[in-house]
Amino acid sequence: MIMRRAEGERWALRGRRSGWRLAPLICALWLGCAEPVPSVLAEDTLIEGVGAESRALSDFSEHIPYAQSPDGSLHRHLRFGKLKFIEIVPPGVDPHASLPIVVHFHGLSDRPRLPSASAQHPSIPARILLPRGPYPFERGFAWYPYRVRENRREEMKRALEGTAHHLARFLDEASERFRTPCRPIAVGFSQGGMITLATAVLRPESLEAAIALAAYFPPELIPESASERALPIRMIHGLDDAIVPPGPTLESVEALRERGFTIDLTLIEGMRHASTPDSDRALGEAIHRALRACTHSSERSPILDTARRDSAP
Repeated sequence: MIMRRAEGERWALRGRRSGWRLAPLICALWLGCAEPVPSVLAEDTLIEGVGAESRALSDFSEHIPYAQSPDGSLHRHLRFGKLKFIEIVPPGVDPHASLPIVVHFHGLSDRPRLPSASAQHPSIPARILLPRGPYPFERGFAWYPYRVRENRREEMKRALEGTAHHLARFLDEASERFRTPCRPIAVGFSQGGMITLATAVLRPESLEAAIALAAYFPPELIPESASERALPIRMIHGLDDAIVPPGPTLESVEALRERGFTIDLTLIEGMRHASTPDSDRALGEAIHRALRACTHSSERSPILDTARRDSAP
């Protein structure tokens, strides 16, 4: 694989062109997914409208037992208020230990999934939270019921703004409920990437790091200037993405940088609106870097070292 310099400060990864491969984002982290989890999808809407205030988060119970996932990790089904999610702890790790929290926001019409039997976890142990979008949408769920190509910019703007404030409450609750050395790390693909960007830009105090794939952020939602709490944002995008074209993403990056935000953008040739080996590698490096910063670790963790060797930074 060859690294080349793109326009300005952008980097592009040159790799072989890949076909249409709709691997869920979580599969890129674990390098393998099982089938969707039916019990997570048993109830209807989780949030009463975009931006609606959550009811008291009193139904979380630390005594809910863990079950074993296909790969040997532990998981359980939880909810903060009306937002349901899966908590996953890697194999061999004490679920009561202080662990970094990585929250994965799925894309449009997707859903939470457990790691498959052959999955591999990051070398630095982390507690993975997989929230489910509030709106049933086609064969999965959505964070708001609009597609980018519908060009409903005003509705999308309101949805992103409201969702950012709602998710900030979810992230703050996660920081309080679980033992962790830092604030949560948010990762999102497509629509999940857009709400990751919205939360990072509008509510940065709730996050330790933000990583968005195949996403853009409406310039009209960007504050006049970055706040003192603004955090660096990592973005990964395919140059051949026809669903979320790179043009609006480049405009978002320029607008964010002009207003003081630090954006690290990777453009990948041959990547459409799906993960590729190159995007998986870039994502793995970004997550590992965020986990290392959270734990102040300069080496691989001795507790768990099952990450793919060629994806280490």
